[in-house]
Amino acid sequence: MPTVQVYSTDKEVVGEVELADDVFGVEVKDHLFYTVVRQQLAKRRAGTHRPRAAPK
Repeated sequence: MPTVQVYSTDKEVVGEVELADDVFGVEVKDHLFYTVVRQQLAKRRAGTHRPRAAPK
């Protein structure tokens, strides 16, 4: 299991935590990163654009 240091708000090491292999030991799936970033960027847009009205 990987171990990481825990820091206080004063930037001092106050302990260590072991990370679970079933969460942090898996293979990274690039397409999931792409999907999440694309969705977050879409949510950031205001959505105020509207097409020009059709002439009568």
